[in-house]
Amino acid sequence: MTAGPCESFALLTTMCVHATFLGPPIVGLVTLRKYSRLTAKGELAEQPPKLAMAAVLCLPWIIGLVIGLVARADGKSGSYRGLLCYNTQWDSASTGGLTIAVFAVSTLVTAASYIAIAYKVRSSLRMAGSAHADGSFTALLKRGGALVLIFFLVWACFVVVVGLNMSHQPVSLTTEMLTALVIGLQPILDTAVLMQTPSVRAASIHRKYGAFFRTKTVEMRLTKDARPPPPVGNTGPSVVLHRASSLESMAASPSRDSSDIRALSGVASRVGSDIHMTSVSSTSCNEVFISER
Repeated sequence: MTAGPCESFALLTTMCVHATFLGPPIVGLVTLRKYSRLTAKGELAEQPPKLAMAAVLCLPWIIGLVIGLVARADGKSGSYRGLLCYNTQWDSASTGGLTIAVFAVSTLVTAASYIAIAYKVRSSLRMAGSAHADGSFTALLKRGGALVLIFFLVWACFVVVVGLNMSHQPVSLTTEMLTALVIGLQPILDTAVLMQTPSVRAASIHRKYGAFFRTKTVEMRLTKDARPPPPVGNTGPSVVLHRASSLESMAASPSRDSSDIRALSGVASRVGSDIHMTSVSSTSCNEVFISER
């Protein structure tokens, strides 16, 4: 790649790195502002204006762009070892010095924000007379400390490589490649830590599968409402023998053989005989009863 396009891509790389550095402290400061408002006035801070939110979100990228332009003006922006477009050398303040400084400030601000949040939550719960003040304080410190530790350890490998290059110590290409792979673990580890919080886990599951569960619930209710009501009155079994229709259906079925038809005809004949005998007996009894009268 020629120097021109690679210098432009080097600006984008610098912006991405410093935006990643500045993301955690911004989240920590915004959360601290929310809890400070809750402690002072008993209510969460109002939603900030959209213009202010856009400015806060764009600020890390603007800082990264300024740092990239400083490195470019110093002649340190371009192809690094022919592998990626970033800083060509790390032995100056415009490259290695600014990178280490931004990383250190971001780590300190993030850690201080989470510690302040934990203390404010504990003081608020104690003022409310809650018995879970110390437990909430410990949980916040653990999760916040875990996030800060992940951020520090993942990017510390990158900063160590930068420091070695600043001190003109030889760094192997394999070491730098492994450092780049370790950086990619940060989102995975952050997600694992955040999902340990019950409220975050419940909100994530609801946001991901809420529509599915709502659809299934509606289908179950519709199915339940569509069921016919149970019959009222005599629900006992009733047997009706249709001799002619049974014989006709048996005869029309190609899967029935003649023996089945003859057997069914014999059963029907016996049933008909029993019905005839019953009717004769009933007639005789009636005649005897009338003659006796």
